[in-house]
Amino acid sequence: MQSLNIFMHELLDYAGLFPPAKLTLQESLLNYSSYTKHKQKNWLGKFILPSNKIEDCIEIMLNQKFFKSNDTNLNFSIILNSCEKFNDFNKIIDSDLKSLKNFESTFKNNIHIDSIEFLPPKEVFQPSNLSLFKNMLFLVNDKLLNVNKLKFKFLEIPFSENINEYIEFISEFNTQHKDTNFCIKLRTGGVTPNQIPSAFHIAQAIRLSAEKQIPIKTTAGLHVPVPNDNPEVGARLHGFFNIFSCLLLCYKKLLTISEMENILTNYSYSDFKFTEEGLTIGNKFLANVEMTQLRNSFIKSFGTCSFLEPIEHLHENNFLEGKKHA
Repeated sequence: MQSLNIFMHELLDYAGLFPPAKLTLQESLLNYSSYTKHKQKNWLGKFILPSNKIEDCIEIMLNQKFFKSNDTNLNFSIILNSCEKFNDFNKIIDSDLKSLKNFESTFKNNIHIDSIEFLPPKEVFQPSNLSLFKNMLFLVNDKLLNVNKLKFKFLEIPFSENINEYIEFISEFNTQHKDTNFCIKLRTGGVTPNQIPSAFHIAQAIRLSAEKQIPIKTTAGLHVPVPNDNPEVGARLHGFFNIFSCLLLCYKKLLTISEMENILTNYSYSDFKFTEEGLTIGNKFLANVEMTQLRNSFIKSFGTCSFLEPIEHLHENNFLEGKKHA
């Protein structure tokens, strides 16, 4: 189905190192490499690699001849180390970039890195430190300006009372620096109930990000296409159909927060219809050409510790035809 393939194209960033899977680095790398041969390989995004694992990753890939002979380039997104204090961030970025360059030079024909992700120092998010957030943008931009092929800088922002200001600052910075494109990363789930943001807070962040036309990705808690009760977490989790449909619709034509709350909370499998022409979400329609443009320009991906589980749910609910392909 063409519209489903457009919706899912490179949507699933593989984060096998992270909870709840928490696989070893070698297991995760082998999984990711095998997924590049999967029937739905075009749905596979990047391998999410923390910068403090780069040296271990180099060692594993050098010792496993498979990685050097693999005819498919492996795509990575590197998560920079975080810290408490802003003054420590400068050295951390320098160290991380040194590791990144070593990684690229070692496997220049076998890997591709065009994005980094980072959580700013905790000090930056204190309510009284809004000016420090601006300083942080300048610091990171200066450090990453000359990193080759780096297209996306995903800045994770928390659902706090200052989230509107953070999004405004990112928008202003991008407008003033045409060679820069800071993107937004939203954490949409977690392993405990208090880590699950409300539909209202997600809708609020989507609305302002869409107004400012800032590229966006999400992470955590989105293994299932639609909202679902998860007994292990002890909470109701969000669905990736719901969140990314809200993103697509809102970036196309701004939705109200209440409209998005309804989609995020109440829509289930029967509310999403994929055809050869496009996607119908409730009573709203997105043509394939619109969806393609939005996915290419703004609506990026989400981090998931399982590549297979979202696909299995689509099989089980008749969004995919044919046998499951492991």
